[in-house]
Amino acid sequence: MRPATPAAFLAALLFAASGHASDIRRDGAAFAFTHALKAGGIAEECLTLPKGTSRDFEWQATGAVDFNIHFHRGNDVTYPVRIDGRDKGRGRFTSGGDEDYCWMWTAKGPATVTGRIGPQQR
Repeated sequence: MRPATPAAFLAALLFAASGHASDIRRDGAAFAFTHALKAGGIAEECLTLPKGTSRDFEWQATGAVDFNIHFHRGNDVTYPVRIDGRDKGRGRFTSGGDEDYCWMWTAKGPATVTGRIGPQQR
């Protein structure tokens, strides 16, 4: 395994300090979420997706946020989706492998992020 990059290490530290950890959802059900973030704050919604399954998602924020969908393997973090500086997003994400994926938002300034992740689909 490679050591964590400085950026991945910093992201992990910021996340740990943000207090917005999310349990990993494993049931496949749809759910709604709301996160109130301070400037530089991070929130995530994590879930298990078996290979080949999909989730529709949509979210909106009261200010610009950076958004990604990622997963961890040891010290490595892979980002299948990355979009910076947006106040809304929507799409369908399909898993490339059996992983615990996290939808993550990083606030540039104070922001509230609300949205929905749909049920697991084959």
